[in-house]
Amino acid sequence: MSRRRRHVIFLPSFKYQQYFSAYSAFVEFFSQEIATNGVASTLEKYIFDEEANADGRHMLTRVVSGAYVVLFFFTLENHLNHRL
Repeated sequence: MSRRRRHVIFLPSFKYQQYFSAYSAFVEFFSQEIATNGVASTLEKYIFDEEANADGRHMLTRVVSGAYVVLFFFTLENHLNHRL
């Protein structure tokens, strides 16, 4: 019987690491916003609105790149687990 090893991938430390501790506050805030305003209005306000994208913030780019990083690490971990 072959034994599979499970690889755990950790994100590297970077200058915004202090924001990881604020994750639960972000989840709570946006959960309340969605409950109050709905998904479409919340997305419009915080991602697509001109004010949200002022001063070169590019919120849609940030959201998509964040989702891409998660997908990348999930795919990499899945690939490593199936190779062993």
